[in-house]
Parts: sequence; C-alpha cells; structure tokens
Amino acid sequence: CTEEGESLGAVVPDNFDNYCCEGSVGYLEEGIIGSFGTCVDPDSLVMELEISEIFPSDNDQFSIVDDSISIEEDILTFEVSYEGGCAADDFNLYWNSYFLESDPVQISIKLIHDDNDDECSVEMQKSLSYDISSLKESYQDGYQSDSGEIVITISGSGEETESINYEF
Repeated sequence: CTEEGESLGAVVPDNFDNYCCEGSVGYLEEGIIGSFGTCVDPDSLVMELEISEIFPSDNDQFSIVDDSISIEEDILTFEVSYEGGCAADDFNLYWNSYFLESDPVQISIKLIHDDNDDECSVEMQKSLSYDISSLKESYQDGYQSDSGEIVITISGSGEETESINYEF
C-alpha cells in the first residue's frame, strides 16, 4: 500500500494497482491531470463553502456532534456522526449568500450528507473542515468594513441546528 503523503503515481499503463494504506484516501487537487494523486489523511482536507440559491433536497441522516464546532483562521471545523462504513460519504456545506439583518448579522448554512447508497450501519464519526473566508469577503464587500461578526447557524438532516460566532 502507499503511505500517507506519498504519490499514487502517474496515469500510465501498469500503474493501476496502487492504493492508499488504511486510514488514508487518495486526493487529487483540482486541475491536476496525469496523476492518481497523493495519499492523505481524510480529516486534513479543507473543503470549500458552496454558494447556491438552491440547496440539494436529498439529505441522508447525520448529527453534528455537540460542542465540536470551532473557527480558526477562516476554517470552520466540526464533527458529524452517521451510520455507514461501506461507501465513501460526501458532506457539502451550502450558503445562499443572504445575510439576515440583525446585530450582529446572521447567516444560515446547510450541511448536506450523501451516503452514496451505503447499506452498512456502523456508527461513524468524521471531522469536517470548510474554508469560510468567502463569508468574510461578502461581509466586507457588502458592509464596507474590514472587521465584523457573523452568527453562523448550521442546519443538518433534521431539526437540529448549531450556532457559532465568526469574528474577523
């Protein structure tokens, strides 16, 4: 197996048997071609906040782990628990680009979970990290201020929500 941090190699004949060791996943940076990518710790990947007027309607069950939300240097991190174990689960975070006028302003973001038809029911837990600098940039553009505070409310697959203050 290929160790964390090592390359899975080039896309050439006779190089289709490489795989990442347990606990690592293959990651290919967007725009890179001719490579199978590098083995990385899946918890170290920082995903982008997606801005969309319409959120996907399908959302498989999960829970945000209590007291797991933090923001450090424009990176929103929290843990989720869900059932699975046989397929790679996808989590995407969406914002509709609207600020709710209050003091401080508020936004609602939605976490969408796609279990990719995973039939297994092992209790899983995963740390997710998202770059939320686009929220700060939108605030700075809209309110003409370099500093500010946004109350972020994250909703998930049920009625539960979690909130955190984002100060910059």
